[in-house]
Amino acid sequence: MNCKDLIFTIAFLFCVAFPLIAQANTEKKQLGLLRFTLGDTGLDPGLFTPISEEMNKVIDTRSDFQALDVDARLSTREVEALFSLLTDANQEPRVTDGNVALGDGSISERRFRILAAMAAIVVPVVVEFHVEEENADKGPENIRYKVRLNTAFHFLLLEGEKKHVTRVVETLGYDRDRDRALADAAANIMPLFTYELGQLAVGRRGSSVLSIENGEVYIERGGNDGILLGTEFVITVPESLPDGRTVQREQGLIVVTEVTDAVSLGQVRYLDGEPDPGTSVTEVPRFGLDVTPYLLASLPADDLLNFSVYGGLRLTLSKGTMNVRPVVSVEWAVYPFSVFENWFQLRPFLGVEIRAYFGRFEIAALPMVGIEEWFGLSAGAETSFQGFGLRALVELSLLLSRDIKVSLHGGYDYWFDGRQGYLAGGGISLKL
Repeated sequence: MNCKDLIFTIAFLFCVAFPLIAQANTEKKQLGLLRFTLGDTGLDPGLFTPISEEMNKVIDTRSDFQALDVDARLSTREVEALFSLLTDANQEPRVTDGNVALGDGSISERRFRILAAMAAIVVPVVVEFHVEEENADKGPENIRYKVRLNTAFHFLLLEGEKKHVTRVVETLGYDRDRDRALADAAANIMPLFTYELGQLAVGRRGSSVLSIENGEVYIERGGNDGILLGTEFVITVPESLPDGRTVQREQGLIVVTEVTDAVSLGQVRYLDGEPDPGTSVTEVPRFGLDVTPYLLASLPADDLLNFSVYGGLRLTLSKGTMNVRPVVSVEWAVYPFSVFENWFQLRPFLGVEIRAYFGRFEIAALPMVGIEEWFGLSAGAETSFQGFGLRALVELSLLLSRDIKVSLHGGYDYWFDGRQGYLAGGGISLKL
């Protein structure tokens, strides 16, 4: 096998594997996102502009919808009137001077027609704004401002089973400066909005735990939602900090082991505490490949081999499969250094990975078949095909985080020209 044949083989394997990991790009429906309604709170609308921009991004990346910014503000009563108009076929909008009446208020007919074409609408309304001064009796320099905002999110779901769902969240800000305390309270709205969006089960990557028993988790998404074996979900819960801010804390990681049309069964990789039914889970976005750079030392079992060290890169398909996964790897000699005076030794392998999971720990067997090619680097060294070989590896792995694991390898090489050797080494896997 010459260099051209090797490049062709690698390109062919990539072309075969790529359709297996390509993700479907389905067209999204539009969601109308209105501006924050502030009522008589006296708050500056500009304070909420960056929050609206972040809400747009969250909707685009974590839901089935494409956000469309609508320059309109509606009160709670106007939202109720809008939902009634959009869902009651017997009601006709009452138009006066180019405006559609909504309860005690109105909206332009043009904006009403835009909203009527949406699959869903989100209306954020600040329903309460309160400021407290603490330590005022100790002098002006000791005053601390505590700001509380209550924000209602009106979710109007207008396709299928039509719903008007309202979620009210409370956020706090605490600072010596009143404006900074207010800015903190406003900034803390975003993680709670993200959480509530996931709880509504409109998330493309968000869903919830149905039940958990003996380390197995039933998830409210299945094959009809595009879930495959090996898909991973992270369990997240909101957590309040002492200063009033709210953050999303990762509680655990689940890998899907069985898939039905509507529900998936997952195995817990790690878990901090016991999640309640209804706890939000979010799909970890991945291409579906584990990439593992590694080093292997070859210890000769006969006189035909010398001690040598190989560096390599292994690709494992991790989505659509679970316990048995296809593997491709390429490795090259890195020691002894004298080999580079004449040749570059290259070994591509093809095989399968048979893997079992025990929480953060994994054990895998990797039977593989490979070839060895020596590429000449000096004038007197000719490129030559060295032959075929078989490899058996056992791998012990530890998951350090949801994206990284470390592993130790041990095994045996047998080449058909009679060379044999023991293998020992390790690697780091990146989950892509």
